[in-house]
Amino acid sequence: MAFSTSLVDVETLRSRIATLIRQYIIDLKAGYEPGSRLNPREMARQFGVSETPLKLALQELASLGLVEVLPRRGTYVCRLSQRDVDELLAVRAGLEVMALRLTGERIPDAILDQMLEAVCACESALRDGDSDEYRRQDARFHHCIVEASGNRRLKQVYESLTHSVQILNVYNPRDASHQLASQQEHRALVAVFREGDLARSEAALLKHWEGSKRRLSEAFAPYLSADDR
Repeated sequence: MAFSTSLVDVETLRSRIATLIRQYIIDLKAGYEPGSRLNPREMARQFGVSETPLKLALQELASLGLVEVLPRRGTYVCRLSQRDVDELLAVRAGLEVMALRLTGERIPDAILDQMLEAVCACESALRDGDSDEYRRQDARFHHCIVEASGNRRLKQVYESLTHSVQILNVYNPRDASHQLASQQEHRALVAVFREGDLARSEAALLKHWEGSKRRLSEAFAPYLSADDR
């Protein structure tokens, strides 16, 4: 795919290239799988651009945790170890449990309705084969939990974490049965949250994250090196 530099400035070109490469990584396109080495010169030739916007695009993706630029060693698509997955999910689960505790007695009905809308949208996306929409709505569900806390600092920390490690999107379950299981758990969570029992809500949420960790680990397994296992 070639981009014309006659009608767009470098920044616009950088953004377009970054978006394309990000999608290649998320879609596990050949040559863009976790751990793959990227050749900026070859990529610039492939996209029909100079190396300047291409390198700027890679820097942007590095800030999102999608690629890693190692001085004198090269540029690679990021790859998480099993420990990385375990630690990242533990932190996200912990932040969501904290959000539950900060909501008070129960999550407001308006937010619970938004969570249910996200579940329905995920199920619709699965039927339509729209993986991008599935990811957006799945993320929306979890952001609703944090939003319910009303705590700005907590929301900033949560958003910063999810923004900086977008490589996790690569490992989102792609198997339809895993995706359906996740949404069934989401529906069950909404039902538990409506009861307003904090102890039950926390237990159900942690159980869901354990299931998520299992599914993510299964999806991630093909990209672990022997040293990571």
